[in-house]
Amino acid sequence: MIPATSPYREPLPRPPPPRPVLTVAIGVALLCAGLAAFTSHKLFVMAQLRGDIEGIPPIELTMGGQKRKLPSGAGVHALVDPARSGAPPRQIQLTEAQFFQHRPGSRVTVRCEDDGNCYIPGAIYIDDGNRSFDIALLVIELLGLVACLVSIGRRTLAYRALVRANAFRPGR
Repeated sequence: MIPATSPYREPLPRPPPPRPVLTVAIGVALLCAGLAAFTSHKLFVMAQLRGDIEGIPPIELTMGGQKRKLPSGAGVHALVDPARSGAPPRQIQLTEAQFFQHRPGSRVTVRCEDDGNCYIPGAIYIDDGNRSFDIALLVIELLGLVACLVSIGRRTLAYRALVRANAFRPGR
């Protein structure tokens, strides 16, 4: 092998570092990681609201007679009054059928988030279909993250292999 400093051969030009591709891959990996963190937190809260894991205790509320239709047409917001006096009334999102199933004055058991959103068993937010969709979404986000990390690793190893093979001098 002829040394790179030999007068008989010009040194090989330095290959461009894989920065543009790495920058995009790192950005997409960070995006996938952020989305996966958001979706996994949503699934955790959803499991607490469903009662699958501990964390949010059920409370009993009294259904009010007032309802407000949601602009999307996906249901109604119903006013519920807490069992203890002095606490502010809360709203729960129901479908029309669920609203008519629970008459005004009837007691309903709900689980409420810290921000005041309350959910009855079978609510749209915590039903099986929404949970399955979020699990599939989390799998896709994690697969995207793994694919980006593999791409980053392969490109970095290939670049380092070029440096180690002495195909060029990094100082130039």
